[in-house]
Amino acid sequence: MNEKISIVIKMESREESNDYDLTFGLTDDELTERFVQAVRLAIERDKIMGIPVTRVDADGKIYLEHPDGRIEYLPPSEKHE
Repeated sequence: MNEKISIVIKMESREESNDYDLTFGLTDDELTERFVQAVRLAIERDKIMGIPVTRVDADGKIYLEHPDGRIEYLPPSEKHE
């Protein structure tokens, strides 16, 4: 029962593949939709778990949105001043 298993993986160079191959056959629109849904689900999961969600307002200020709806603005970091 001590069998050896070999797996051969063929790697294509960037020149041999195309963007369609690199995205597993998904279009840009499909990838974007999956990304948006993944982010939405992560935010919902955090709310359910009671974890504040970090967001950015229209003025570029960073704030935490708590599960109870309360908003807490974070002080600007020295890096952004």
